[in-house]
Amino acid sequence: MIPSVSAGVVNLVLLFFFSFLSSLGIPAGTVWMISSGALANSAWDLLPIMAAAAAGAIAGDLTAYEFARRFSDRLLSRLERLKGFRSKESRTWDLFKKAEFSMVFFTRFLFTGLCAVTNYLTGFARTKRRTFILAVVAGEILYGTIYPALGYLFKETWNSFAAVVGDVITVLTLLVLAAAVLLVWHYRRAARG
Repeated sequence: MIPSVSAGVVNLVLLFFFSFLSSLGIPAGTVWMISSGALANSAWDLLPIMAAAAAGAIAGDLTAYEFARRFSDRLLSRLERLKGFRSKESRTWDLFKKAEFSMVFFTRFLFTGLCAVTNYLTGFARTKRRTFILAVVAGEILYGTIYPALGYLFKETWNSFAAVVGDVITVLTLLVLAAAVLLVWHYRRAARG
């Protein structure tokens, strides 16, 4: 006989998984968090949702950071071959080092679209683990608290809210893609002449 698993446990496992993937750059965690919060019947029901969301995001952040840190030497040796990279590298790293804690902290919950990129950049830059972990834990606790709470507070209007979130994500994705296409076009045009 197969033991039954409650829908709540499955939701928590999926929430952990999607939060983990979001930290690696695969979107879905925030929307799943909000919808999980909307399913909560009481504020007490939010606690395991918040814990699963924060734990998954922290685990994903640390995985991305360690992956990038491990392969940073290989990547940097390839990037150093690029003329434009060499001329701007020292100024960029200096600016990065000055703001690394704030950048990691605020991209956890406020500028979530930059979270995965920041994980990889801090790994490549070999940011101190302690600095990274402190910023990640503090920021992800807020992330894991804010978005499920929003879902809980707006559960009555969740369908409308989800549509707006989906539209915003679609627009932002299209803007990023358009910017990437323009950059590629600009560099190819500059290379031709």
